[in-house]
Amino acid sequence: MTAEVKHAAGLDSRQPAMKELQFAVNMTCQSCADSVSRVLSSHQPASDFADIRIQLTEQRVILRTSLHVDSVLELLETTGCRALLQGVGTASQGMRGQDFASGVVQLESVYTTNTSSVQGVVRILQPDDQQCLFDGTVDGLEPGSWYSLEVRQGGDLSGGSDTCGPVYNDGSDDAQSDDPSGLVGRVHTGPSGRLRFSLISNRLRLWNLVGRCLTVSKSAGCSENVCAAGIVARSAGLFANDKRICSCDGVEIWSERDVPSVGAGRAAAAAALKK
Repeated sequence: MTAEVKHAAGLDSRQPAMKELQFAVNMTCQSCADSVSRVLSSHQPASDFADIRIQLTEQRVILRTSLHVDSVLELLETTGCRALLQGVGTASQGMRGQDFASGVVQLESVYTTNTSSVQGVVRILQPDDQQCLFDGTVDGLEPGSWYSLEVRQGGDLSGGSDTCGPVYNDGSDDAQSDDPSGLVGRVHTGPSGRLRFSLISNRLRLWNLVGRCLTVSKSAGCSENVCAAGIVARSAGLFANDKRICSCDGVEIWSERDVPSVGAGRAAAAAALKK
């Protein structure tokens, strides 16, 4: 369920724009593909999905949806097939910065009074010249609390939240509020301490955000209360990532989430998978 959201000035509370998603889905036979088709076609409301394409040979599903990315992943995996997001895109191809149409942020804990490990992923999509969509999930926060999602001026996390700078402001005027443009929104956690949100900003542009920090904090604009931070990076667009096996150690994409990303632990897990 999407968390309660307070929209800052310049944030659009309309239904999120339809986005195109490409998933690698471990479909090994026609029965698997039929199961995926049934799950997606029977979803209600049907307007959440459009243009569903299931490609069994390529183990690929491409669709247009207004749903949260994680919600689609969960839906696909009810079939018993493992699914991974491989690309995010938009039908709009004529905009400025089209090579920066999608981005991603891996959020991790910074020094904070919060004793739990905070982790999250935020995907950013620029579906057109006027909207910037932030679609994310963050776990490990205090249940029933408000948090601010903010883009920071800098991209230096070497000193934790102290070195990433103030909240980003692109200098645009907004008569509705004094909030800086980098304030993406304020979101309320559920009973499990999870944030799940889809926010649209009509002041931010993805091509101005790559390389800057994105933070989650208890107090807007306050570096001392930052719980998690990460750098905005480009992510693969549609059909830009067809990787099935990591060339470094041979780990298949279906096993990626079960092994560490780097280090000796990954090497040991990769060796065990080959046996």
